[in-house]
Amino acid sequence: EQFIVFSSNAFAILGLRSLYFLLADLRDRFDFLQQGLAVILAFVGVKMILANHFHIDTVYSLAFIAVVLAVAIGASWFIDKKNGNGDGHGGGAAGSVGNGGEGRGDVILVDDAP
Repeated sequence: EQFIVFSSNAFAILGLRSLYFLLADLRDRFDFLQQGLAVILAFVGVKMILANHFHIDTVYSLAFIAVVLAVAIGASWFIDKKNGNGDGHGGGAAGSVGNGGEGRGDVILVDDAP
């Protein structure tokens, strides 16, 4: 039984590490994702504090998390389109980097190695 607990925790940590790098990349693309994750973290903290006194069903918790993520990503995408970037990736003025101000978001990398 201890082996199952230890190995499941180890695999969960490895999965969270991969998820962190995915979210770090998405945080740069979606402006409101960090605020959405903060709301989710606060919800989980309150749920843990109230666990002995009040039970929130798993379905409602997952629905809340999905709605918060959808709203954060949707708001980032909608506001980004409203500002004129239009490619659905956050960053606002970052679309004019390295492409002569065309606003497409392309970045040109130059390799100076011999």
